[in-house]
Amino acid sequence: MANETLQDQLSELHETLQHTTAVSPETKTLLKELAADIQQMIDGPEPINPDSLATRLEESLAAFEADHPQLTTLMQTIISSLSNMGL
Repeated sequence: MANETLQDQLSELHETLQHTTAVSPETKTLLKELAADIQQMIDGPEPINPDSLATRLEESLAAFEADHPQLTTLMQTIISSLSNMGL
């Protein structure tokens, strides 16, 4: 169930990124890489360091929190979901 919720949140993040023009190409790339790493953590046999991922998520939030409130909210929800899963 938690994986489904996280999958839905990642899908929403991808959808938002595709339809927003207010985010720089660099930020979009960063967020797509983070989303891919989260997906790999859920699906893949090769583990991703959760501490490293959490740090990168927190840093990305700080970088665009004021300018992109919708993306910030999505990212905070994803971070919360990961935390609830013990990651």
